[in-house]
Amino acid sequence: MSHERVEQGASAHGGGNRADDSRSLHFAEMLAAALWGLAEATFFFIVPDVLISMPAARGRLRAALMAALAALAGALLGGWLMYSWGAGVSEKVIFGYLDAVPAVSRDMIERAYEAMQTEGARAVLWGPLTGTPFKIYAALAPHASVPLPIFLLISVPARLGRFLLVALTAFALGTVLRWLLPRLDPLWAWGGFWLVFYGLWFALMPG
Repeated sequence: MSHERVEQGASAHGGGNRADDSRSLHFAEMLAAALWGLAEATFFFIVPDVLISMPAARGRLRAALMAALAALAGALLGGWLMYSWGAGVSEKVIFGYLDAVPAVSRDMIERAYEAMQTEGARAVLWGPLTGTPFKIYAALAPHASVPLPIFLLISVPARLGRFLLVALTAFALGTVLRWLLPRLDPLWAWGGFWLVFYGLWFALMPG
């Protein structure tokens, strides 16, 4: 009996460690996603979708959805910082800063600015569909007379919509891949996709 109790205690202890490890992993992923969202909204040029899609591809949809929410929080903070900075500098300074970001062209900046001047905050919604970085809209919004609260409000569906779509798509494709090729780790497909995607992106995009 005493031996059984020892084994049960060890099993319970091991289960507790696994739960702690899982919570730590989720926290680390959410923190990384939030920081990535912040960085991509200010200067970094690799989208948080890369990180969000990783747990989704391995079948961890809940973790991917939580990472999407964390990336949204970071993006909103970054958007607020860029908006505040853009409000205090000239358009020339903003254009120069954005033009220095890899894979961002002068033409892309000008088209986004013209769209905001004609459509207002609604132009932010089309950014994910055209591949226009969020930071462009954030920095130029004050000069297009878009109030900060309106900009942040419309940024929620503009950012979160794509993040959720990426998570769900990666989860679905990962599920199919595990069914077709059970011996293949979906991370190989995940890594291969993003390598090809950004290889083509930097090869084809000006700037």
